[in-house]
Amino acid sequence: MYCSHCNSENPDGVKFCENCGTQLDNSYQNYNQPYQQPNYNQAQPYQYSDMPTENEHMTVGGWIGVFCINLIPCVGSLVYLIMLFVWAFGSTPKKSLKTFARAQLIIMAIVLVLTIIVLVILFASGFFVANQFYSYNRSWNW
Repeated sequence: MYCSHCNSENPDGVKFCENCGTQLDNSYQNYNQPYQQPNYNQAQPYQYSDMPTENEHMTVGGWIGVFCINLIPCVGSLVYLIMLFVWAFGSTPKKSLKTFARAQLIIMAIVLVLTIIVLVILFASGFFVANQFYSYNRSWNW
């Protein structure tokens, strides 16, 4: 049962609200919270601080920092790859960073597979051409 004054839930059969002390009407069972008409006269602006942390967006400086990881000499790409896995599958509060990292890893996997396929085709065709050239030159007995 819900209190009509403070909308707090109370156990069935109690006579007074446990939260505010208002006398409850036990003549019917009210299982649903009563509808409250919104007050449209009070316009409250949206506060960025009210946003849950998992919906926070990356700042421009944050994105620049993400991309500048690749600029670290010698180990930048390896650190960037490790951080992509951490951001994609870890518990980062930035949903946009998590989505970006997952998309980046998918694109990297596709590029890797396509590169391997092209290298296999080039190796096979190079082997075929070399074999043909070798057999053509052996047919000439100089």
